[in-house]
Amino acid sequence: MKRFIIILLLLLTPAVFCFADTPYALFVENDHWIYDAMHILSVESRQTTLADRQPLSKGELAEYFSTFENAAIPQASEPLYRMMQGYFSGHSFLFTRKYFTFDVNGIFTLQGQYVHNRENEPRLDSFLRYNRTPAIVSIPMHVMFTRYVDFFANFSLKKNYWAAELSYPYTNLPLEGNAFDMTFPTQAGLSLGNHFFNFTIGRGALNIGRSLAGSMLIADTVDRMDYMTASLFYKKAHLSLSVLELEPTRFLFSHEVSFRPLSWLMFRLYEGVVLNAPFDPRYLNPMMIFHNYYGWRDPSFNKSTAGAPNSDEGKALIGCQIGLSVEIVPIHGLRLYGHYGQNQYQLAFERKNYPLARNIPNGLGGSAGIEYIHPFSFGHLSITGEFLYASPWMYIMENKHVSLYHRRRDTIAGKEKFNDYIMAWIGNPYGPDTMGAFLQISLTEPQKYRAKLGYRFLVKGENEEKFFDPKQETGKDIYYPPKYHYKPIVDAKTPSANPAYFHTISLGGSYRVIKQLDLNAGLNWTIVTGKKSGHAVDIYSSVKYTIR
Repeated sequence: MKRFIIILLLLLTPAVFCFADTPYALFVENDHWIYDAMHILSVESRQTTLADRQPLSKGELAEYFSTFENAAIPQASEPLYRMMQGYFSGHSFLFTRKYFTFDVNGIFTLQGQYVHNRENEPRLDSFLRYNRTPAIVSIPMHVMFTRYVDFFANFSLKKNYWAAELSYPYTNLPLEGNAFDMTFPTQAGLSLGNHFFNFTIGRGALNIGRSLAGSMLIADTVDRMDYMTASLFYKKAHLSLSVLELEPTRFLFSHEVSFRPLSWLMFRLYEGVVLNAPFDPRYLNPMMIFHNYYGWRDPSFNKSTAGAPNSDEGKALIGCQIGLSVEIVPIHGLRLYGHYGQNQYQLAFERKNYPLARNIPNGLGGSAGIEYIHPFSFGHLSITGEFLYASPWMYIMENKHVSLYHRRRDTIAGKEKFNDYIMAWIGNPYGPDTMGAFLQISLTEPQKYRAKLGYRFLVKGENEEKFFDPKQETGKDIYYPPKYHYKPIVDAKTPSANPAYFHTISLGGSYRVIKQLDLNAGLNWTIVTGKKSGHAVDIYSSVKYTIR
């Protein structure tokens, strides 16, 4: 294997070949600069874009890029537009024949970091830190057959989650035998598509929507999720069906419909079902409303109530999720947006006429923000403010099997963590029982540099902590309201119990020294009061070299 990798890297030369036409099925990684460029140009030209989800195929991105052909693009944004034109006019591959294309690259990154008092950070920060920790070696590759079929993978050598968090967290080098992430590739799959359709079976991070806090529907906090997505798209509409594996035998089926009735207005409707049962083909129906299967009333999804409190008996095996997003660009450079998510809600009629409904807490949340982007000759200035709210029961259902979170284990880990689960919400990464306010100022020039200054204020109640605490699943203290109504639990408001208050100042930036060499650095300083008090410091810097 080592010899094979060395040979591939030696073959990498500046000489490249190009497709004459767009490689429609080409998988475009989540962190590609084109996503930021599409967002910036859409707001500056007074448009919304459907390219606010990742990952996408190059064919779908090209379709959305076509909306700029007759748009009023500011003069200062024309260089960005021309750079994007160059990206979509062709693609440079290492090797090309009439019906076959092969591409491979080598990326080497060395990062140093220092973390002080991580116990004073919000729980999410450990995932954000791990996701930004690069692999020491990455080898992304594509094997394409015609323009319509792309086999992709990113083979990487990196630290696993527990090693990154608990074992010598000062570098991204896996220096111990139990520090390697052996579940590579964390990104791989097959993409089939053309200029209006795409089907992907893949592994990697998924994201829907663009916000500072993270998506209310599906966020990219989980760095590796096995999924299948089928989508139809046009410059004004996107329709997709997805199946995500949250863990073996536990799946999330989802529908997404996004449309732009006007160039400056975008709506998104979303529906999801968590199924902790044998795979049910009826949920593959792209035109059916999941809710109206009424799966929770199906005996096959609801076991006998005679079981012990901690067994699966008496626990529903299906959970629901819906969401709504809206974006408006009323004038050039100004974006207004809002996202709403809900996993359960009891109407007044239900509470009045169905006594058991009074035992079910409402789970909902949303975010709203305003963003201003202005182009200058030296870059694009962005100022964004956002507010976040999530009820104590957002993403939490009757039992953990149907709650909206993902979990996995590291295949290799230290003895103290070998059997511990790595658990993260699949929706808004801050989870339930949260209020937050965010402010960020950034200056960006895609493929050149980015600098940002941010402030984050969070109020965290205790319900997230209780959900991830295995002790809360046994005995008298359970994380979900008992069978008979316990009003303080059901009617709890955010923040519940004894909250913690977090203030975080962030400073970060990246700079491309030459075409193949990038520098990156950042600082996060957190002060916490309330339930606990103290501060935390997170500093990092890295250098990345790309062969091609």
